[in-house]
This record gives sequence, C-alpha cells and structure tokens, in this order.
Amino acid sequence: MTVNFLKLWGDKWHHEASKNLLNQYYYGQPTEDEREIVVLSKVLADEINVGYHNVHDKIVYYVNDKRIANMNDLVNAFESYRGKYHVIVDEMGHRIVLEKRKVDENGQSILQKYGINSDRSRNLMD
Repeated sequence: MTVNFLKLWGDKWHHEASKNLLNQYYYGQPTEDEREIVVLSKVLADEINVGYHNVHDKIVYYVNDKRIANMNDLVNAFESYRGKYHVIVDEMGHRIVLEKRKVDENGQSILQKYGINSDRSRNLMD
C-alpha cells in the first residue's frame, strides 16, 4: 500500500480513501502470506458480473481457495483453476462468484469496451 495509490483520492486522501486501505497503509506489515496488498479497485461493469458493479477498494485475500500474497499469485489462481466458478474473497469474507466460462469468453471484449490493452502488466505475462 503506497501513498501514490492512496493519492488517487486527492489531496485529502488520508481522510477520503477507503478505511480498509488506510488501515493497511498505517498498520499493515508484510508477511509471508501477504507480501503485497492486492486491491480490487473497481469492477468493470458487464453482464457477467451483474450484482458486483458497486464493489470497489476491496483487499483480495483468496481466489479459488488460494491465498493471494502478490499479483503473481492472483494471476496463477485464475489461470490454473479448472472449476466451474471463480470465487474471489475479500478481507471481510465477502465473495464474488463469476462463471469461469463466461469470464474466459468475455474477458477480451470487456477489456476492449473499457479501452484496456491487457489484463496484466508485462512482468506478469508468461
């Protein structure tokens, strides 16, 4: 958790940013299970994720029953999963459940709709 990220809330980030993120900034300590904080900052609205459009600023703890300690873990948890539903669990235990087949089929079109070139940075590509 960095000040640069928190400054997305503007000059008054220390009052305006989500409390769970501020708590991590001020009091969080890296551990083996949590070397980086992976944040679901915003859900890109689409028909495959109806009901989750207002979810934002959540710290991702698990994806498909795998503990997420960094972005590599996140990518691997999605790519290696063979089940029917992706399940994302945040720091409060709230779940986001998405049908894997629809995510696989619609992922590229969602990225295009929002003008995003790739689903990950270059350092996370195979």
